[in-house]
Amino acid sequence: MFTWEDTQVVAADFETSGARPEFALQPWRIRRGEAWATSLVWLWPEGGRLRHAGGLHPSAASIKSFPEWALDTGHTTLCGWNLAFDLSVLLAYGVSLETLCRFTCLDGMLLWRHVQIEPEYDDAGPKKRYGLKDYVREFFPEHADYEQAVDYHSTDPAELTKLHEYNVKDCAFTLRACKALWGQLTPRQQNAAWIEAAALPLAAQANLEGLLVDTISAQDLRCRLAGVAAERLATLAPHGMTEQIVRSPQQLAKLMFDDWRLPVYKMNPRNKKGEQTRSTDKEVLHELSFVDDRVRLIKEYREALGNSKKFAETPVEAVAYNGDGRAHPLARIFGTYSGRLTYASKQRDRRGSEGVEEADDD
Repeated sequence: MFTWEDTQVVAADFETSGARPEFALQPWRIRRGEAWATSLVWLWPEGGRLRHAGGLHPSAASIKSFPEWALDTGHTTLCGWNLAFDLSVLLAYGVSLETLCRFTCLDGMLLWRHVQIEPEYDDAGPKKRYGLKDYVREFFPEHADYEQAVDYHSTDPAELTKLHEYNVKDCAFTLRACKALWGQLTPRQQNAAWIEAAALPLAAQANLEGLLVDTISAQDLRCRLAGVAAERLATLAPHGMTEQIVRSPQQLAKLMFDDWRLPVYKMNPRNKKGEQTRSTDKEVLHELSFVDDRVRLIKEYREALGNSKKFAETPVEAVAYNGDGRAHPLARIFGTYSGRLTYASKQRDRRGSEGVEEADDD
């Protein structure tokens, strides 16, 4: 079982940019020159103080030298924040998966979730965020907002120097946080974190390589599902159904429960005005499909549209956006309250106001 040893620990962090700001979060673009590392820092405790190495505009050779140095010097515990991103960058620059698997990879974001995660209810208020800046504001308040006035994409030498100094601070806070959080974990939580540590390089490789999409088959599937939807809608037309109605929960509820006089199985949660409406969600359609064949047709119509969007249209759009023939859904270890792995299909600007928990590697 893993135990924390200062002499074996190193923290690492990349700052990245790209031809478009959001490309900074997409390591697969590094191979095509559409994204690149602007700063790399690795930092470790030595002689009672923190030492660091790295620099601005690191070359592929200098990036590869970091894991080589770490392993050669016995720094086999690699700490980061949203570490899968940084591991993906290392892989994109030619570091082998075999090399990364020799590290125990500790992600401060995941450790913090293990320590503090609680069920989130509808009335629980704002969703808790687990970004490094949130941790610093909570536990090192004297350093809150240290990221202010940092330009992540500037080419000005003075701004780049400021970016690198910020990168060093990121590593220092990450190392301090990981040590503190590891000490707060129960033995059971430490076991879970150790398993996640082994999975992180594999998740990083999956994020980098993505999924190859057969666009011809996807377009064929889209056409076939469009035919299914059109056929179901034509069959429902004599019963008062239109495309506008079937796409509107309110209008569909009126048709099903007022005109067709079907039983109401479920009510939606009350809105801000305290009002409730009759549900036409997937569960309701499933139950009523055994009662009335018209509802079965509505269910099949919706399924055809949903499957077309999920399995045909969105993958083709992803291929067009990524330009590499692939979709790149991002694996999110500890994606749910219970700790299950999930995937996030959208790419977002790393500095955006939404999705920072998934994308924030700083």
